[in-house]
Amino acid sequence: MEWQDEFDVNVYDFGARNYDPALGRWMNIDPITHHSQSPYTAFDNNPVFYTDPDGKSSQPPTKNITVTIITSTVDKNNVTTITQTTHNNTYTKNQDGSMSVISTTSEITNTVGGDGQITEGSSLTSNTETYNVGTDGQITDFCSTSDINNIGVNDAHSALGEWTRFVSDYNKNHNEVYNKDMINKGSAKTTNALNIGLAVTPITALSKLKLTQAQQLIFKGGGGYFGASTVGEAISKPLTEQISNNNSYLIIYGVQHIQNGSLIKAMKTPSGNGIGERKNVGPTNFQELWNDIKNLFK
Repeated sequence: MEWQDEFDVNVYDFGARNYDPALGRWMNIDPITHHSQSPYTAFDNNPVFYTDPDGKSSQPPTKNITVTIITSTVDKNNVTTITQTTHNNTYTKNQDGSMSVISTTSEITNTVGGDGQITEGSSLTSNTETYNVGTDGQITDFCSTSDINNIGVNDAHSALGEWTRFVSDYNKNHNEVYNKDMINKGSAKTTNALNIGLAVTPITALSKLKLTQAQQLIFKGGGGYFGASTVGEAISKPLTEQISNNNSYLIIYGVQHIQNGSLIKAMKTPSGNGIGERKNVGPTNFQELWNDIKNLFK
């Protein structure tokens, strides 16, 4: 809130009233009548628990978290499925220590063919759960409802719209499927880096790994054994299979995190609107992909 220090007044301007932190009191009467309390009361006489954001009515502590994730996979027919999922959770703490929770998950899906043909999802499916969590951790008063909204769910200027059109243009102009191309290129870069690392690693360093002499020769390619490039290929190939074919070429395009109205993490988009976003869209190697996954939990 705005700190008013003109003429040494030294109060906070909450909008409806001014608050003097030295006295712990409002300097004006409450514009809303609460018959059980003095019009000068702040925070329902419980500033440890309640908040009073505008000086009118106290509110229990609430945390609102919204996370939007855009993920994509590719099927055997080279059709890319792009799904935007939004999780909105509101947690309200009660005076007895229990928690009231409203949790809503909304989802919409677009598809892009290998030739760039777009099929837009026409509806937003939402599921809302409301329940209480007691001080013992038990869930009570659970209720679940579903809804389908068909109004304005697929804006071309949204992050989902941008990614859908970017993948479509990429597939048309490169004769490649975006996800497959990114992951395969990343695999090649990682394999090359591993081969170089093994090739330049001195025998003394390998000895610290407690390898036998035969194993060291295998890594170094000496004595007629297969060399570093073969070892690198043997190590990287299973990893490539694991994150590509076996995982439907899954790529997380972007994540947006908003908490109590404050933007914590911006969505990455092809146009470069994300905070600290790389200009070359999408991960270009396994290290970048791994860093993106780790960032989800920061």
